[in-house]
Amino acid sequence: MKHAVGTALLLLFVPVHGEDAVRVKVKDAYQRNRVVTANAEVASRPVQLQCYNTHSSCAVPQSGTYEMRRLEPGQGDYMDCPNVELYSLDGSGRTGNIVGQYCLIGEK
Repeated sequence: MKHAVGTALLLLFVPVHGEDAVRVKVKDAYQRNRVVTANAEVASRPVQLQCYNTHSSCAVPQSGTYEMRRLEPGQGDYMDCPNVELYSLDGSGRTGNIVGQYCLIGEK
């Protein structure tokens, strides 16, 4: 019993990686001036991902399915929106390399 309570308390303080990871389907993406915009869907809801190509972590993603991970508040390049990282998926659906870091627009 003591072990179970200790384990439960430990789990409260250990961050779970991938907890905020969701699949996102990029429909299309383009660059206009210095802004990269990707139109995407998360759970059938439309969202946009944006980044500035002046940031080394910004890239134009190809159409397809990715894993999206939300960063903690205060982390990331963009201060006025939720920051997310987009990861490629391999043929088995496992997380691959990071594609870029983006500002998530349109999620409520």
